[in-house]
Amino acid sequence: MSVTHSPAPRPRVSPIPLHAFFKLESKSCDRFLILVFSVLQSCVCLLKSCDRLLNSVDRVLILVFSALQSCVCLLKSCDRLLNSVDRVLILVFSANK
Repeated sequence: MSVTHSPAPRPRVSPIPLHAFFKLESKSCDRFLILVFSVLQSCVCLLKSCDRLLNSVDRVLILVFSALQSCVCLLKSCDRLLNSVDRVLILVFSANK
């Protein structure tokens, strides 16, 4: 007497309904768009920070150049003063001869 075993029934896999598939796809698309906008927002924040940094650098450079310009004006004034002292000394020594 031989016993034959019938194969075990396979569980049925039901296909994903079309509306559920699109729902999953839209969620993935939403997550992707959120990620893209987050990256863009980070880039904008970084650019704003760079702009503030460049503005600060500009202000520092303006201060440095203003200080240098003041030094140049001071040196010119000292040069005029020394020229005047030289003229006075030349006049004094010329009068003593």
